Amino acid sequence: MDLKPCIKKIRASGMTVKGWAAKRKFNYQTVIKVLNGFAGKRQIGVTAAILSQLKKDGFYEEGKA
Repeated sequence: MDLKPCIKKIRASGMTVKGWAAKRKFNYQTVIKVLNGFAGKRQIGVTAAILSQLKKDGFYEEGKA
């Protein structure tokens, strides 16, 4: 699953990935890892929460990323 288009969508909205992570109370490094496809199994709950929030904010559509 390639989530790099989400980075472009976040930036296109006028926000940085770091700003989005802070606003949503996620660790920036974890968000970057998820968006680059490096989230490990121990992070599965956090990964799901990040993906869920990206969907709610309109930056991620399942099946398109």
